[in-house]
Amino acid sequence: MSNGQLTLLVVTALTAHIGVLSAAIVRRRAGPALILNLVVAVALLVALALHPRWLQPPLDPQVASLAAFELLVAAMAAAALWRRYRAAIIGSWVVFALHFAASGFAVFFALTFKITRLI
Repeated sequence: MSNGQLTLLVVTALTAHIGVLSAAIVRRRAGPALILNLVVAVALLVALALHPRWLQPPLDPQVASLAAFELLVAAMAAAALWRRYRAAIIGSWVVFALHFAASGFAVFFALTFKITRLI
């Protein structure tokens, strides 16, 4: 992945979060945020599944923790979308805020530092 690709990816993620937050505020519904949470979680889990080296011994605990967190996020977003559990909706908003903050920090990182080698 090049610097340009990384910048495009993180700016797109941040733009999606800003757009979804705006739509959720205007419509007064949590649906767009829940769907974005589900999409982000599934995308990260698919990316991890396509590169299963992190599962080989020794297990990478940071990546395993990310996978477990995103599995929880996907389950919570699905429960909030289809069952309308209040706790799942609140938890999904918390996760949306975490993903939004991570996207913002990633944009700052990508625009501040030049990466010479991405693995």
